[in-house]
Amino acid sequence: MSTHRTELTTKAFNFVPTTLKEAQEYATIFASSGLCPEAYRGRPNDILIVWQLGKELGLEKMQALRTLGCINGMPFAYGDGQLALIRRHPDFESIKEWFEGSIKDGTLTAFCMMKRKGEEAVVRDFSMEDAKLAALWDKKGVWQFYKKRMLQHRARGLCSKDTFPDALYGLMSEEEAHSVADAQTVVKVIQPKNKGMAGVEESLGIIEEAPIVEVECEVEEAQPQVSLEEVPLTEQLLILVLEKNIPSKSVEKWCAQFDVSVLADIPDEGKVKIINHIKEKK
Repeated sequence: MSTHRTELTTKAFNFVPTTLKEAQEYATIFASSGLCPEAYRGRPNDILIVWQLGKELGLEKMQALRTLGCINGMPFAYGDGQLALIRRHPDFESIKEWFEGSIKDGTLTAFCMMKRKGEEAVVRDFSMEDAKLAALWDKKGVWQFYKKRMLQHRARGLCSKDTFPDALYGLMSEEEAHSVADAQTVVKVIQPKNKGMAGVEESLGIIEEAPIVEVECEVEEAQPQVSLEEVPLTEQLLILVLEKNIPSKSVEKWCAQFDVSVLADIPDEGKVKIINHIKEKK
């Protein structure tokens, strides 16, 4: 009897709710705890959903809260958490990450190589040029101070999705979720009154009204207006999206079709097709 009592008292506690009420009570307690991550503090319903998502991915409750997050309804895995999900996959064999080039000459590129058992290794990269095209290089935030880390996580995210989709089940990286959320914000801006690049600047809030000053000057011949076809493809696409009030669902569909997170990452041939499609439809 004493031996049995000792086993009961030394057994590690692991709360496993058997009813929804018990789960709600446990989530409520944890939501007010100092150990609760700030993103979930005071949000017991979100905690319940994250626990359920974590269970489907094979994560314990506390592991799920440290690994998973959500931005605008899009679940994601933090960089190290995403790698942990892949490393625990039974077919995981190896991963190698490295850099080439330098920031000084604008050629810094992060590489990630992953290998599944019995398959060829998959290599993906993300460069400074890619980051600039995606408006990430000078974006304000924590990555402004850890740009090499940002490139590393981007390359890892691309390689992870292509090599181990059955470990992530569509789960984005944190950086991808932020990019999609930013793209949705751009699409949802108020329809500008001006057209072309003036409308884009107006939507982004960068137009400043100059004070009216009367001066004597010679009248110069008006410069010809730049046509839409003369600006880069990325700007053409953004202009049309804003001018034609394209819904966010269409933008998400286009990005998903080319397996990218933002419009700027779509290949040029894809941008041409989308631009022609918008012109024909509208």
